[in-house]
Amino acid sequence: VEDVSSVGVFRYHPVGVEVESVPSFYLSSVFNGSISKMLHHYPTARAAFAAMQAGEVDATMAMRGEIDWMLHQANDSHLKLAENAYPNMGKQAWDLGMAVHESNRQLAYAIEGELERLIEDGSVERIYAKYGLRYELPELYQAEQAGN
Repeated sequence: VEDVSSVGVFRYHPVGVEVESVPSFYLSSVFNGSISKMLHHYPTARAAFAAMQAGEVDATMAMRGEIDWMLHQANDSHLKLAENAYPNMGKQAWDLGMAVHESNRQLAYAIEGELERLIEDGSVERIYAKYGLRYELPELYQAEQAGN
């Protein structure tokens, strides 16, 4: 697909998605379901991506980290990332979190302290870069930087 100015172009192009994934649910319902007939479901996002590489589908839609990593692994200049977002989807980006059982508060505090250090010294960003992922500083740290 040369240009993806809108996900509406997928009404005319077969798209690979992971079964029961956010992209599958989204593309099945957006534009009154008009894209659903073009969806090809695969057991994993990786299988959908492989189908695109094999020419079975024209595009693959997956979560951002998955697509980033698969493009990085493919190292193919013919593949390009569509930068447009999901229209009509509401919030499309959120910080990741971790959960620790309440009986392990000391562990939670230790993890929080270590993760904060890794974010502040750039280690987390370097880990993302190693795997070809786009890194965004969590909102809490963006607010702190804006205040400085």
